[in-house]
Formats: sequence, structure tokens, C-alpha cells
Amino acid sequence: MDILYSAHVESDGWQLQVKNGAVAGTVGESKAIEAINISLEDTPSGVAVEYRVYMKDIGWGDWVVDGAIAGTTGQNRRVEAIQIKLLEATPNLGVVYEVQVESIGW
Repeated sequence: MDILYSAHVESDGWQLQVKNGAVAGTVGESKAIEAINISLEDTPSGVAVEYRVYMKDIGWGDWVVDGAIAGTTGQNRRVEAIQIKLLEATPNLGVVYEVQVESIGW
């Protein structure tokens, strides 16, 4: 199973899709992620990824599933937090992620 994702970065737009732990967004450029989409590939039947983001001046957005956009584009609202989980998770299957925070690091 692969997890695929793409980030919408302020002033850059949508980046190319990456997978399985590759960096989405930028490091050391002081550019915020404004939106993200996440999907799964080659998954067991019934397994899906669900996620939502916390946006500047808005708060938590709705939960979205498999490839939908979480966040905003063109509104200059950075993503300040993210939650990711699997629907219909099975034993030994989960999501692990980390974020890079400006002035703090990983």
C-alpha cells in the first residue's frame, strides 16, 4: 500500500504528488502550505484515508476522504495543523506522519 499526497504552497501553487514519507511543501523557504490532498494506492478493500486541516482564521475544516482537497487555495490561509486517520483500519495498518514547523523544525 502506498500513500500519495500533494501540497498547495503559498505563491507556488500545487506541487507534484509525492509518496511514502517524501516531503510535501517546502523546508527553509518560509512558505506555508495552504491545502493538501491525500490518497491511498493498492489498499485492502474498504480502507480509505480521511483527513482535515486547521486553517488560519477559520479553524478546523471538514473531514475529507481519498484525494479531496483539505484547506483553501488563493485565500492566503496557512494550514496550522492536520489530522489523518484510516477508515476501516485493520490490525497492523495505520498512518504515521510528522510536520516541519517554521522556527521549530521537525
